[in-house]
Amino acid sequence: MPRWEGPLERIDGQRWRLPKSYKPGMRVDGMIYADDEMMEAIRSDKAAEQVANVAFLPGIVKYSLAMPDIHWGYGFPIGGVAATDIDAEGVVAPGGIGFDINCLSNSLIINELGYRRYIKDYEEDFYNKRLVSMDFNEEKAVDTAIKGFLKQKPKKQVLNIVTETNRQIEATSDHPFYTKNGMKEIGKLSKGDEVAIYPFEGVEYEEPPADIIVDRGDIERLFLRLGKSSKGNSLNQILRSLARKNLLPIRYDSWQLPYLIKIMGYCFGDGLVYFDGKRKKGTVCFYGKENDLEKIKEDLNLIGVPGSIYSRPRHHKIRTAYSLVEFDTKEFVLKATSNSFAILLASLGMPIGNKCRQSYDMPGWLFKAALWQKRLFLAGFFGAEMSSPKTMTGHGYNFYCPTISMNKTLPYIENGREFLEDAAQLLKEFDVSCHDISERKEFVNKEGIVSYRLRLMISDKAENLMNLYCKVGFEYNEERKFLANVAAGYLRLKENIIREKKEVSVLAPALASTSEWDREQLYDYLKSPYVTERFIERSLYEERKTDPRMWGECPTFEEFLKTATEGLGRSGMVW
Repeated sequence: MPRWEGPLERIDGQRWRLPKSYKPGMRVDGMIYADDEMMEAIRSDKAAEQVANVAFLPGIVKYSLAMPDIHWGYGFPIGGVAATDIDAEGVVAPGGIGFDINCLSNSLIINELGYRRYIKDYEEDFYNKRLVSMDFNEEKAVDTAIKGFLKQKPKKQVLNIVTETNRQIEATSDHPFYTKNGMKEIGKLSKGDEVAIYPFEGVEYEEPPADIIVDRGDIERLFLRLGKSSKGNSLNQILRSLARKNLLPIRYDSWQLPYLIKIMGYCFGDGLVYFDGKRKKGTVCFYGKENDLEKIKEDLNLIGVPGSIYSRPRHHKIRTAYSLVEFDTKEFVLKATSNSFAILLASLGMPIGNKCRQSYDMPGWLFKAALWQKRLFLAGFFGAEMSSPKTMTGHGYNFYCPTISMNKTLPYIENGREFLEDAAQLLKEFDVSCHDISERKEFVNKEGIVSYRLRLMISDKAENLMNLYCKVGFEYNEERKFLANVAAGYLRLKENIIREKKEVSVLAPALASTSEWDREQLYDYLKSPYVTERFIERSLYEERKTDPRMWGECPTFEEFLKTATEGLGRSGMVW
């Protein structure tokens, strides 16, 4: 969320005034209680903007107040306080502040790193974790810090919600769910109401071991292999820089490792590590869309590595196996110019230089990592290299096989196969299966070097795709992440529709064989939005030899995409 830059006037060491002149319509000033350190945190979201919004309330008295625990709420900020005068047309604002997570202890919560964990397990370390949340004003998914942890026994009836796609959750009757009419307590929901769900589930958290992956000796050995001189101060500067940023040694349980894994995954696809010039200055480059590179930049900054995004117009001319293709683009690149970071990534297993013209392997230490850490590598790699979810031309109910592509020159084709086979091996741990790897001659560049394209295709079976999109997903590619979530929601609906049709195809002849049902009663009883009279009739007279299919009465993926995300933007949630 962008930093809030509105006007605040210091009153004393712990009080700040938000003047009512800030926004036309404010009836009183805002007053925030915070010291300097707290104020920096408060400006990191838009909670202060909500202080201003509360000042619009009819009858509000003296100030719109915010206590030191202020953070983003639904109407009021959390920590917001306001009094209104009933004799001055004051109003009552029930639930103005909104709701905390307020879940049962066995509820699984998705962490920003893509693992799910029981809410009770956050108790000891909630202060340094961030969760996936939804900003319904911006209509997008965001990550947010946990501000506090409070536990108590449920005071309301515990209910179980089951959606039409068989997602289930237990919650107290006062727990709010997001509906098309805003937040609504589940005790007030009725059968047929629509709620928003987030199809991505991730994998369960497991504690990584404390084993060392990269230490001082690894950095020193790579430094010498690069042809750098051990004389002078260069090596010591690199070691001091990494130590100062707590990036040495790197262990499986280092807090920085998940971000490094995710960054490396993307870099293996659309990235490059190189050392240039006489001083062999190290640079790490990432190519992609500007908004996706911004996310990488945020993670780089988090681990203490600065980076800058540049753009330039490009004219591309590529000779493929079929024709010469020409097109113009605006290319964005994120550059992190840092010897220490480049050497650290290379020590972790990143290839240096042109990946198409050399041998390199999947980092061996990755196979010993926790499953959620492996997910981060794959999701980062897929954000760069996997095709987007897309349905077949002329058949909008079925998806093409997702494909990972890799270009290699002739001497390195076998090495490329080995890398993709390792990726397929990792995917098996998420119950995702792949087809055999294919290859084809791709193009000849201006130096006469022939490039071959290797392709690893993921099985397009519905369960396989759901495992891919719900357990692994994409990192650093907002478009693919969004489409994968919607595709997962569609596949669950499709699975439910086909199950319903199969049940009807068996039930219809069984009921018709009794004397208690005439044809009209049978139709009325078995019909649904996805089961037509014609389907029921065919089930009576034709023995089914194959599973039922999605057809005209069922939505295509494109139709589902429009209706299931209406009002939810690119958040990845679906109705």
